[in-house]
Amino acid sequence: EHVPGDVGAMGPGGADASGGTTSEQTYTGVVKAFNEEKGWGHITCDDTRTLFGRDMFVMRSALRCGKVSAGDTVRFCVLNNPRGPQATEVHSLMLGATWQSQETLGRAFLGTLKLFSEDKGWGFIDCPDTHRMFGKDMFVHKREFTLPTPNGTRIQF
Repeated sequence: EHVPGDVGAMGPGGADASGGTTSEQTYTGVVKAFNEEKGWGHITCDDTRTLFGRDMFVMRSALRCGKVSAGDTVRFCVLNNPRGPQATEVHSLMLGATWQSQETLGRAFLGTLKLFSEDKGWGFIDCPDTHRMFGKDMFVHKREFTLPTPNGTRIQF
């Protein structure tokens, strides 16, 4: 599926695969909207609106935090490419939004094993609590299991 503003992987020297460059300048803005299912949204920022005349497009791959929601304050850089400017290196400034700030020590979570492949030796755990915290399913490696564990099994971790 084509996503507007998708520019591909970053290359050396701040250039992306399409020839764009990333500014060193950081900006602060507010997430206007972010579609979790599609993985993209927009950030509103007075400074970048003055420079570029529009809201900044942002892709999930640019997030350097668990997740963002409409109304969250974020810090970001701008990637200028042939398709136009977009936000990159997006960090949430909301309390508890970074992976490192989540209180997980000593907590037990309950989830369901999904997409586990014995051949590959890894899969994921679907857990609503950790999904709210980190914005994604939890990765699990086969070394965490002492017995064969089928997909759909409820797991405490």
